[in-house]
Amino acid sequence: MDLKEARRLMYPDVPRAPAPPTRYRLVREVKGPHLAELHALYQDWWWTRGRTLEQTVAAVEGSSLVFGVVDARNERLVGFARVLTDGVLKAMVYDVIVHSAHQRQGLGRFLMEALLADPTIQQIRHLDLYCEAAMQPFYQKWGFAAPAGRPLLLMRRAGRDAPQS
Repeated sequence: MDLKEARRLMYPDVPRAPAPPTRYRLVREVKGPHLAELHALYQDWWWTRGRTLEQTVAAVEGSSLVFGVVDARNERLVGFARVLTDGVLKAMVYDVIVHSAHQRQGLGRFLMEALLADPTIQQIRHLDLYCEAAMQPFYQKWGFAAPAGRPLLLMRRAGRDAPQS
């Protein structure tokens, strides 16, 4: 019996990474041409538009966990999500994104389920993410909710976007 089988027997309720929808596959590294495809994908959405290729590369390299979905027919990156975490207490999900031509095929759900099944994420006490109000029902399926009575999100712009005194 290998370690994976032993864990399955010892912890039967722990989520497992789902099988990808037909014709797609999960990748845990985004590099080479997939970085340029991710950068192009970012330009399609208001919340990621304007990121440079250099910023895209730095964000991926600086991420704790990376999840990509590749179309097996042409090996193009069509979905992506990333996580920053300390590995114990907190993790933040960023950039859950699916190419518009590949939406409504379960890829967003697949990305979230693969992310949540990751052993590192299984150990985290608080998993957070940002989303538009319209996306709340999508994330609520996995228990994400706006906590009542909690502090508001505070943000400070840094670098060239920092407020000038």
